[in-house]
Amino acid sequence: MPFVIGRRWLIEVDIKKGCALNWPKAVRARVNYKVCDEGIYRIYDSNKKLIKEKEGYVPDIFSQDDTSFGDYVCMSIDDEGLIQNWEVTNAMLEDLLS
Repeated sequence: MPFVIGRRWLIEVDIKKGCALNWPKAVRARVNYKVCDEGIYRIYDSNKKLIKEKEGYVPDIFSQDDTSFGDYVCMSIDDEGLIQNWEVTNAMLEDLLS
């Protein structure tokens, strides 16, 4: 799996575009990682300045199939790095920034 380092999955996602940055070409993935309350989520602005760091349960934005209940990162990533069925609501963004 791309971006797995030890027991951690360190991935950068463009929230607006719904794509994994620097995703290797021709690699597809169905992600279902159990994170529970051990995740660390960082939000950066366009200049790579840290806006917010949040620890804990998986934010809804990273569980696009509604079955994670805050415990799993669930998503499918295509061979271009696009996260399938990516949808971002204002509530999701507010949750990330709160």
